[in-house]
Amino acid sequence: MMILDWRNSLEIPPDANISDESIDLIARLICDAKDRVGFEQITKHPWYEGLDWSNLRDLPAPWVPPLKNVTDTVRSLPRLAIPHLPLAHGVVA
Repeated sequence: MMILDWRNSLEIPPDANISDESIDLIARLICDAKDRVGFEQITKHPWYEGLDWSNLRDLPAPWVPPLKNVTDTVRSLPRLAIPHLPLAHGVVA
């Protein structure tokens, strides 16, 4: 599995439209647990510069997915093409 072998399989293409700060944050989050950043370090990371952490819950969402109707829980996003794996006792994701 590529996820388990991220050290050898994760590659961000040079032409990807992603900032150096984004790449740095991703690397600090997917590393070994002993090297991973904690909450305090995350809140101070340059990628989050300007984010008001103390009022985060009161800020409007930058994007709200459209709903088909009031009971729509899918958020109208396409489902990822991942294999359905059993979770427990025959329950499938």
